[in-house]
Amino acid sequence: MIPQKELWSARTVIHTAMQILFPPRCGGCGARGAWICDGCASDIRDYAQNCFFCETHTLSTRVCEACAKRFAIEAIYWPWKYNNEKTHKIIGDYKYKGLRGAGPTLAKYLRQTVIERLPDDDWQVLPIPIHKSKERERGYNQSYLLARELGLPMIGRALVRSKATPPQARMNSRKERFESMRNAFEVQRPQDIKDKAILLIDDVATTGATLSEAARLLKRVGARRIVAGVLAHG
Repeated sequence: MIPQKELWSARTVIHTAMQILFPPRCGGCGARGAWICDGCASDIRDYAQNCFFCETHTLSTRVCEACAKRFAIEAIYWPWKYNNEKTHKIIGDYKYKGLRGAGPTLAKYLRQTVIERLPDDDWQVLPIPIHKSKERERGYNQSYLLARELGLPMIGRALVRSKATPPQARMNSRKERFESMRNAFEVQRPQDIKDKAILLIDDVATTGATLSEAARLLKRVGARRIVAGVLAHG
């Protein structure tokens, strides 16, 4: 088996070569050269230091102590605010228009935000799964493509999406979103989860319903600690 770091290095070389041969356009402003330019990445940067769930002031974890206990996640990190037209366009194109080649570029910003802040531990990455019907339709899981670029060991398909849920964006209330995610996941290989420090990865989180439901189940089967990273929140 090829080591994870070597696979990551090989993908980086291939991605760089493809960008030279076929220069991408920034999803935010249309400038050539990158899927997102430095200017647009700066425009959508989120510097807030509030708790993801209750919005009380926190330090670098972005999850207060009370919410960490309630939602089974000790910290959530994200680089960008989602309530921005550029962010919607950039992530929407990546997620829904087949621009999977944008994955390594987007993951760079996720890596800069998340990896540098992780507490010392033997972290393993677990991307939030999508339902098999949605993955067949889309052709890929956008969170998996982000997760594999982070340079950390990955847990494969230990967690699966057992229920096809409607898009969270179509629901108006926080309560609806949390209720729709109830029992949406199953753990197929609990031995891959037990006693592990797990970094959950997703593309976008608004209420945190998806992340917290996954974390709740992972804690139930023995995960030692859980942190999450997403591209955008808001």
